[in-house]
Amino acid sequence: MTLHTEIVALRSGEAVLVVGSAVVVVTGGEVEIFGKRMHPGDRGVVKRYRAYPVEAGGTGAELEVRLGSGGLVERRDGIGCRFWSSVAERVLPRETDLAIIGGTDTGKSSLTVFLLNRGRRAGLKVGVIDADPGQGDLGVPGTIGLAVPSEDLLSLEACETVRTFFVGETSPHGVEPRLEEGVAALHKYSKELGCQPTITTMHGWLSDDRAVNHVLSVVKQLGLREIVLLQKSSELEPLVKEITKLKKTGYGEIRTHFAPVPDAFERSSGQRRRIRERKLRSYFQKNEFVLESVDCRRREIGGSGLFEGAAWRVGGALRKMVVKHVGMSRADVSYAEKKGNQVKMLAVDRASREPLRLVQFPFGDLQVDVYSSGREMGLLVGFQITNGDWRVGKLLALDPVRGKMHLLRPGDAEGWGGLFLGRMVLSGDNVEVRSLPKDFFS
Repeated sequence: MTLHTEIVALRSGEAVLVVGSAVVVVTGGEVEIFGKRMHPGDRGVVKRYRAYPVEAGGTGAELEVRLGSGGLVERRDGIGCRFWSSVAERVLPRETDLAIIGGTDTGKSSLTVFLLNRGRRAGLKVGVIDADPGQGDLGVPGTIGLAVPSEDLLSLEACETVRTFFVGETSPHGVEPRLEEGVAALHKYSKELGCQPTITTMHGWLSDDRAVNHVLSVVKQLGLREIVLLQKSSELEPLVKEITKLKKTGYGEIRTHFAPVPDAFERSSGQRRRIRERKLRSYFQKNEFVLESVDCRRREIGGSGLFEGAAWRVGGALRKMVVKHVGMSRADVSYAEKKGNQVKMLAVDRASREPLRLVQFPFGDLQVDVYSSGREMGLLVGFQITNGDWRVGKLLALDPVRGKMHLLRPGDAEGWGGLFLGRMVLSGDNVEVRSLPKDFFS
């Protein structure tokens, strides 16, 4: 819904930042948004919590900006993408795969789209891997994706994802091996499609040694020689030092390019969460799903070690402890298994809508893990289909006595070959409510 409309006149080289929700209509002259050229009659949609820099061409431009909820037009210094032209001129002619690395809200996605559009203008077939499972624009939250756009874009979110990989978590912390496996698989597929270059845009986790080692692992696995860095102050110095060491170990030459960080629109953690919620709700509303029961004892389940212990009977004292810790007085302990000094239990309260959670406590010399939920667990699940692509569904219920899972499966994942349990838990209306600990079923 349009709340009001602003008419904006731009001189040659001048730029404004349009914050969504908004619709930008070019009414005169020529503009560029992330390197995409737009002419009179062209329009672009800016979703809420997004911001697009609109830059006038050589003769100036006129815009009609229809502003919706939260929308505004800002004039300030440091807006625009043309200061990235020198980076494009250095990296694109080499037609070499590259990574874009920077912290949160440093402009990684914007730079990716800019390089993509510039590369396409130069006649290159550009592949893009969005390796951020939480704030990525390719795929559902909890996945990473590969796109090979056939036209210039304003946002990666607007293009078709040719392949996705299910990670099952929105934060890279704790799922680094799974994430690295996915990036490598998508990169391999981009080469099979003939993409040259392939741009890998990393997530913003760079805060500690573990994060640096994870990023270096991706660089080495993909054999990257070009790295573009977006740094606000000195936060990338530990990574740069490790890259310098890597160059001296026989890996070979790695060219690093520092790109200017734009005066960007910074999103709060709440706004980022609402973007994920919008995507998840849209995904589950727009796609068709079917109920499917899976025999866990006959199928390999990734991300789970459940059903590996011996069935175990729960005594009255322990049941009281479960009620105390879980806080669900009507919860029925429907299953328990013991392996060594580890006891795993499932408690379900069918009168509740509370989604899956994990409570851990000691009981004598035992370590007890209680997975409790209402009638719908809501755990995000990945289905691997025959060509290596992944689809996303949900774990609705467990029937451990019979060794079965009841799943909400996407209609286009029939005949799937692999199943992987994620760590994201969604409520009944597909709102992300929590993330379970690493290897929570293992």
